[in-house]
Amino acid sequence: MGPYLPGAANSAATCSAREPVVVLNPVEALKGTAAARIDRARDRVTVTRRIGGVLVLEAVSLRRYCGVAVRLRPGTDGLVEIALVGEDAPQVTVVSGIELDEAVARWRGLGRDLCLPLIFIDELGHSHAVTRPLGKTIVREALDRRSRKRVSRWKAARRRMTSAPVKSSRGR
Repeated sequence: MGPYLPGAANSAATCSAREPVVVLNPVEALKGTAAARIDRARDRVTVTRRIGGVLVLEAVSLRRYCGVAVRLRPGTDGLVEIALVGEDAPQVTVVSGIELDEAVARWRGLGRDLCLPLIFIDELGHSHAVTRPLGKTIVREALDRRSRKRVSRWKAARRRMTSAPVKSSRGR
């Protein structure tokens, strides 16, 4: 599988699909930057890094990542990078040095496919959550509604008009 490209094949993907989503170029690992394979079948990210001349392979759970971040690269005119970020997980750069409009499509597609929230990181390093996770959702069997006799609006209005007569006394 090639690099992540949002398109017709990925637009129909939902959070329940179980297939590899992203494979990054392993040549990046030889340069010293991280290469990664995001494997949906096991809900993990396999990160390959070169540390001290040795290639290290590390499997990280997708749950350790806070979200998919888009970061404006300082010193470049509108070039951004997309990365998986987490507090205790290694940051994995998915795409780097692309135009803003193309990056937004890839960013949203990757967040949807991995079921992770979208995060925007500005030039100062401040992160802003664009979408938030739903959290724990409880799904249970639906309960029946109490049956209530429905009365049409016309009948309800007619009932109000024909209320009991009120006795009145004439001025004696």
